Amino acid sequence: MPQKPVANPGSPTLTRRAPKGVREELVKEVGFRCPIEGCGVPYLTFHHFGPPWKVKAHHNPAGMVALCSNHAAKADNGYYPDDHFRRLKAEGAGRAATVSGEFDYLRRNVLAMLGSNMFYNVDTIVEVGGERQVFFERDANGYLLLNFKLPGADGAPRAWMENNVWVVEPGADYIECPPRGRYLSVDFPNGDHFRVEYSDVESKEEFLKKYPIAKYPPTEHMADVVDYPLTIAEFWEKAQGTTIQFGKNGTQFAGNLISNSAMTNARVGISMESEPTTQLPFEMHELLARALELHYSAQRIQ
Repeated sequence: MPQKPVANPGSPTLTRRAPKGVREELVKEVGFRCPIEGCGVPYLTFHHFGPPWKVKAHHNPAGMVALCSNHAAKADNGYYPDDHFRRLKAEGAGRAATVSGEFDYLRRNVLAMLGSNMFYNVDTIVEVGGERQVFFERDANGYLLLNFKLPGADGAPRAWMENNVWVVEPGADYIECPPRGRYLSVDFPNGDHFRVEYSDVESKEEFLKKYPIAKYPPTEHMADVVDYPLTIAEFWEKAQGTTIQFGKNGTQFAGNLISNSAMTNARVGISMESEPTTQLPFEMHELLARALELHYSAQRIQ
């Protein structure tokens, strides 16, 4: 249901960032893309037109519209009449189509985080049945390009990335990708979820503050192995009907949890013969032995 208007002129506690419920309503009504004719950019911000923010601070969805940064700036300077925004809001959702964008991060070294597991200088983070699912490829200039493809078991519309270009087929319940392009978050009506987020740390101290688990075994060597400044790509993924899930506290395969691990200088991080149904196709002690081997290998190269 539409969120009730929030208005409090002059209040120091009301910021330009709209509540999540308002943001969700606004991006859905324009089909998750800038509705200005000929645009379609998915990186959206929110323009206040009824009334303008400078007249009255508010987060009333009826008086706001989701636009790309370029057209929002033009809107702030009076390029479009209010009736035009109302028409775009009424028609936007009917233009629902495939939504795509690109992460502009170009880095030669990236630390990948799946759950609480760290992977550095690992080309393929996850492969299933010999097929790469989460991996990096290098372009002609040596920059790492991210690929992520974990389809749902029921064939529902999914999100994926190919060499930093992401795609979401029609059918998503919510897509959020702010103008700065640091993260993409996608929700589907059946509860499936996908999120990738980039961040940067400038020093070892900042890295340990952001990830306290890196102070303790078996990940304590990672802060000394990576190069600074460091770019980090974090993944969250949940798919109904599958046994693979990347969460905040670890990576789950058929109910088995892998957490607080660190792998460096490996071709493949996690490899499975096929997606399991009730149990993993390998023994957990074999995976742990491999993680320890990689851990001590990383210590030896310091």
